[in-house]
Amino acid sequence: MKNPIAHSLSLTWLAGLITFGSFGVLMLFLAGCPAPAIAPNLPAISEAFFYLGTFFLVRQLFAGLRTFHTVEHLLQLSVLGLLTLVLLLLPGILLPEASATAAPSRWVLILQGLQSAFLVFYFTAGTVMVFQIISSQRPAASRKALLLLSSCLVALPVLQAAGLTYPLLNYVLFAVAGAAGLSLLFKVDWLVGLDKKLRKSTLFYLLALSFLSSIILLKTYFPESGYELPIHISQSSYVALSGFLTLGFSLISALFLLFHLPVAAILDIRDAEKKHLIEAGLEAEKTHDLHTLLYTLARQTRSSSSADAVWLARVNNEGPENQYPCVEGISTNDVKRIDYSLHAHPGHFQLDRAKDFLFIRDLDKDPVLGSHVLSIRSLAIYPFTLQDGSEWRLYLGFESPNGLNEHLAREVSHFVGHTRLSASHVCSLQEVAGKARLEKDIAIGREMQKRLLPKEFPLSKKTDIAAASISAEEIGGDYYDCHVMSDQSIAVLMADVSGKGTSAALHVAEMKGIFQSLMLSEPEPEKFLSLANRAVNQCFDKGMFITVLYAVIDLNKLELRYVRGGHCPLIHYNAKEHKIHTLQDDGLGLGIINGESFDKTLMSRTVKLHAGDIIVLYTDGIVESRNTDDFEEFGYERLRDCIYLNMELDSKSLNKKILREVQSFSNSSIRDDMSLMTIKIKANGQNKNQL
Repeated sequence: MKNPIAHSLSLTWLAGLITFGSFGVLMLFLAGCPAPAIAPNLPAISEAFFYLGTFFLVRQLFAGLRTFHTVEHLLQLSVLGLLTLVLLLLPGILLPEASATAAPSRWVLILQGLQSAFLVFYFTAGTVMVFQIISSQRPAASRKALLLLSSCLVALPVLQAAGLTYPLLNYVLFAVAGAAGLSLLFKVDWLVGLDKKLRKSTLFYLLALSFLSSIILLKTYFPESGYELPIHISQSSYVALSGFLTLGFSLISALFLLFHLPVAAILDIRDAEKKHLIEAGLEAEKTHDLHTLLYTLARQTRSSSSADAVWLARVNNEGPENQYPCVEGISTNDVKRIDYSLHAHPGHFQLDRAKDFLFIRDLDKDPVLGSHVLSIRSLAIYPFTLQDGSEWRLYLGFESPNGLNEHLAREVSHFVGHTRLSASHVCSLQEVAGKARLEKDIAIGREMQKRLLPKEFPLSKKTDIAAASISAEEIGGDYYDCHVMSDQSIAVLMADVSGKGTSAALHVAEMKGIFQSLMLSEPEPEKFLSLANRAVNQCFDKGMFITVLYAVIDLNKLELRYVRGGHCPLIHYNAKEHKIHTLQDDGLGLGIINGESFDKTLMSRTVKLHAGDIIVLYTDGIVESRNTDDFEEFGYERLRDCIYLNMELDSKSLNKKILREVQSFSNSSIRDDMSLMTIKIKANGQNKNQL
């Protein structure tokens, strides 16, 4: 099987060898070496190879950096353009005017050669950058235009080097390449997806590229009198196409982004609305806490509208004393002054007549609020009523007059409307369920869940196995198990049933019997999941599914064979390489599809083990645990770091350490069950047992 990394490196070295080899030959001709009689076109051939080698070398280098953001490519290209411009202007600074017409010295020839090389590299990098950006969008028409343009770019210098100077053919190729390049100049869809932080930096780099490209093109095609570049760049169709494509794409993209900025704020608030809806749904499903949901509304609305202050108030219609579950960016005294004024002058503000919101553009000019010295100058008020009859108001304050335009104000109004529906849903859940009955059901479910999990694991001289689990406030569907097979191999399993509550615990109990009966028959990992999927489709209701990771450890061969059914990736610390890997393979959860369609998604994998290796199986409650301050997830990287830094601990101690780190990160706020199983391959029969 071909190694893709080695193959890519081989192509990069080959392209580099062609590029620098042809450039070295060109430099020999520049230094005065005559072309051989048997190959009089060798300078032209070397120049063509230099263009083509540069194209493929830059393409390979950009392909190796595909994990970088586009803005980083733009930054690199801007720096390369600046260096090229400096090198082009350097002779005008260093050389006296009299030397422009004199015979160039050897170091001047070298400088001219470097100028030519930088120009070709810069314009080629610009063209390849356009390829990378447009190819990521993957429309069929763009792919055809890119293929056509690259074919013409390759054909033009080849024909020139071969001496096939047919004007009509060259004009046709140039026209076709120009038309293909022109059709790509307006592919600016990638700019719409940029977030708020990247827009300004991307605009800056695009404007810088436009300026640098225009100056370099002018310098190339309109040089100073008596000073021309030694390589025929101004006569090269390849360089002309590359240069104008770089200039056109950067200039058109910059203009589009510049005109797109006024409506970008509305797109931001729509994205924030989608994000808020997801978080609101999570809050409604997991916490049933109204204040937490409303606090999320206030924080997300302030972030989306760029407000300087935000606060929530539960309105007391009998007096001015309201309740404030959230106040940010403004003092409580200022909040009370505003509420007192609203309560004392209802006819002036007419909040009861406001359909969606009330916006006071300038508080200093308002006859009522202008008498107060406040830290804000404009105010938007969004009143809403929940299903339980409680009245609420969301306030957004801005330090400048007219801090919120009408379009954004209406977008925020839709934002508040969605949250009101979610909050009303929470109220309905609280009314229907009944707190006492809900807590009793949860307690029963937790006890049932604990009894389903194994308390002891098989002892072995070669392995150290331990598992741990922490239950959330609600009942989850985590399950893990371990089985010693007839050939002394060890089968381990980690699963997570969709949904919450008592129904999830009942499904886990049902699946425990299925899994244990299948383990006794000792099938191969792929066969195990295939049989389990059939059982799930027969036993479970439609819409329920289970994610599973099933692995078999051969202690004699020291091999791990596993298959992943939509579950969290397996983490493997390789003691021999001293590296930690996240083994993420394809696979669907059990119960989503049935039959041969499911079997085709299964992919078994074998991993070689060594003494000291660590294998960790876990559920999504660990990596998706969120910090209560900024809702950031614990994530895979923190989990890998925790394993890597505590690799010397035994399995039980390592499990405790990981769970402590997760609880500390989430401030002990557990929203989902957290389960993990750690397997260590013993080194010399010993493991350290100290935390």
